[in-house]
Amino acid sequence: MSDSISVRITLDSYDLMHPREKQTQVYVQIPEVARASWLLPEDHFHFSKREPWPNVVDSAQEHYVQSGTVSDSASAAARQAVIEWLMNDANHDAMQAAWEANEVRQHRVARKLLEENKLLRARVAELEDAAYGDAKVRLIDPVGQIRHLHACVAAQKHRADTLDRLCREQRTRADKAESKAAEPEGEPLMVYRASHDSIVAGLYTTMAAAREHCEALLRSEYPPAVAILFDWLGDDSDPEEPWELVAEIDGADEQPTGYVVTPLMVASAYDPEADS
Repeated sequence: MSDSISVRITLDSYDLMHPREKQTQVYVQIPEVARASWLLPEDHFHFSKREPWPNVVDSAQEHYVQSGTVSDSASAAARQAVIEWLMNDANHDAMQAAWEANEVRQHRVARKLLEENKLLRARVAELEDAAYGDAKVRLIDPVGQIRHLHACVAAQKHRADTLDRLCREQRTRADKAESKAAEPEGEPLMVYRASHDSIVAGLYTTMAAAREHCEALLRSEYPPAVAILFDWLGDDSDPEEPWELVAEIDGADEQPTGYVVTPLMVASAYDPEADS
C-alpha cells in the first residue's frame, strides 16, 4: 500500500456494457486502513474536483446513504473503514494536509498563495494569544488592548479567507489555460486509448490519465485488501508504441493484465492527399 494518503477523482465510463454513460469515481487510499471507491452521478465531478478531499469523501458517502446504494460486502466494509478513520480529528487534518500538498504540487500560483495563507494564519494565532494575556503586548488601557487585538484578529482572518478564495479562483484559471494549451490549433493531436482485450475503455489527451483508468479498472476486479503493484511495458523511443499494463497481484509473479494504452494521432483537419 502507498505510503501517503491519496484521493483520485475521475469522470469516465466505468460500465463496459454502457460505455456512453459517464460516472464520477472517487477513489481513496489510506495507508494501513483501506482502499475504497464511490461511483457517483456525472454532475458530482465538478464539485468533487474543486473541494478539499475530506469534503469530497463525506459528500460521496452521504450520497450512498441517501440513495440506498447497495454493493458487495468487501467494498462496503472498505468505505466504512475510511469513513470511521476520517471521523478522527487528527486523521481529518491529515487528509486536509494531503489535499493542500497535492494542490501545491500542481499549481505554482496556488503554492505561493497557500504559503502566504499559512503565514497569515500563524499571525492570527499570535494575535489571539496576545488577546488572552500576552505580557509582551502592553497598552495603557487593558480593555482597549483587547478590543484592538480582536479587531486585528478579525481583519487577518478576513484577509486569510480572501486569499483562500483567490487561490481557488486562480486554480480554475490555471486549469482553463492548461486545457487550452493542450489543444494547439492546426496541429495533429495525440490521444491515448485505454482498452482491455480490444474493448475501448476511454480516450484521453494524456498518457497518465489513460494509465490511471486502466489501473483503476484492474484494481476494481479485486477486493480492497489485495495488494497490487503496477508496471508498464513499452518502448520509450517510439511515441506511437502501445504500452501494456502488467501487475504483481498479492505478491505473485508479474503477469499480463490485458490492459493496454495505445497512442493515436488524430488529425485536426481533413487531408485529401491521405486518401490517395
